[in-house]
Amino acid sequence: MLDAYYLATERAPKNRLVATRIELLFAKQLFVAILIFLANLPEEIMKSAKLIITLLTFIFVSMPVLAHNPKGESFSLSGKITSITLSDQGGVINVSAEAGRYGKVFLTYNVTINPAVPNQGSFHGNGVGFNDEGVREGGSRQGVFRRDGTTMQFYSLDDVSDGELNYCETLIDLKKETVEMTFYPL
Repeated sequence: MLDAYYLATERAPKNRLVATRIELLFAKQLFVAILIFLANLPEEIMKSAKLIITLLTFIFVSMPVLAHNPKGESFSLSGKITSITLSDQGGVINVSAEAGRYGKVFLTYNVTINPAVPNQGSFHGNGVGFNDEGVREGGSRQGVFRRDGTTMQFYSLDDVSDGELNYCETLIDLKKETVEMTFYPL
């Protein structure tokens, strides 16, 4: 921070530790000066400043939530639930589907319910696919889910053995035993 000053005035301390202490002292003095300036602002300006800071904080915190809008290349598949096994912590959902270049695929969702919020939780699982030539590709998946009535919405990141990384949105209808998935390569 003060290196340019030292170069211009040729007053650089001989010891870098001394320079670091001077820089810290300068930073502390600057911080105190800013606090004194803010404390002496008229009340109307302080109210406006607080409102602006609150709005900017809300905007920056909200941006990641509003930013979710996958675009670009994607592929979708429809499948069916082949079995569900329940446990005290959640359960396992098994799915089969036809998945384009991956052929016939089998997926497992190991679901863990959030004890504080029973309509949501996390999951991990695996998938395997066999195309028409018999080539096998596998992958791991992990993510979160939310349940609304008889439908579950899953959001996952998948690591596939062919080198692909995918973001996936899955809608499972427990009543109809159907699965709709959309993959977005990363």
